Amino acid sequence: VAIMCASVTVNQLTENKPAMAASVWDLLQRDYAIPWAAVNSHFVLGLLGFMWLIATKGYFMGGGPAAFGLAMSGLTVMISIVNRGVASGGGRAGQRYGKSIVGLLQSYITLLWNRSRESFGPLEFIAVGLFLGSSIMCAKNVWEKIQS
Repeated sequence: VAIMCASVTVNQLTENKPAMAASVWDLLQRDYAIPWAAVNSHFVLGLLGFMWLIATKGYFMGGGPAAFGLAMSGLTVMISIVNRGVASGGGRAGQRYGKSIVGLLQSYITLLWNRSRESFGPLEFIAVGLFLGSSIMCAKNVWEKIQS
């Protein structure tokens, strides 16, 4: 998702002449708020998801709690780095998405919610359904593995 949003946005920036803005931040907030939040959110979630996969794979492949703990230590450091970056934002008050990764995701979800109320097509509906159904099945599968 991050790559798709970034690619489409770069194409829009090169193919269309955006109206002048006081700063890059103003341009992003005015014309590209959702793609900017999407790229940041999905890139971070992808890295965190990758670390989670490493942790669970290590746990289930015989490493047990020790392998899980090592991967989780890396995950917590990554979250700390992201939290600092989100909190500092653009360096000035009002030029950030929140105080932590939670604020970043909350901003992104709010932007998506507002956009979905304007236009929500059949592919977005299918994507949400697939995401929810797959998440439930995945959680159930992990729970069964832990129980056995």
